[in-house]
Amino acid sequence: MKSIEFDQRARRDLMKLRRWLVSRAPSAADRAIDVIMKSVGSLGELPDRGRRKGHGMRELYIPFGAHGYVVQYRQQGDAVVILRIRHSLERR
Repeated sequence: MKSIEFDQRARRDLMKLRRWLVSRAPSAADRAIDVIMKSVGSLGELPDRGRRKGHGMRELYIPFGAHGYVVQYRQQGDAVVILRIRHSLERR
């Protein structure tokens, strides 16, 4: 099983996402973060689960509510490195 590591940008994305959710839908904030973290954790066992995006990157779509979240990641040795976490409707 691979370890999960968060790039600094992914950590910032997660904090930004949580702040936004707390300000608009406090009851959904903890649930959304929980769903994201469980899905990210599953990449340790199934790192090829997300679709290929080129340059060694992959994207995992995480459904939540009417839309969902997109996690960009790559495998590096014995780790899965989470690069970015965004809402599926957020501009890139």
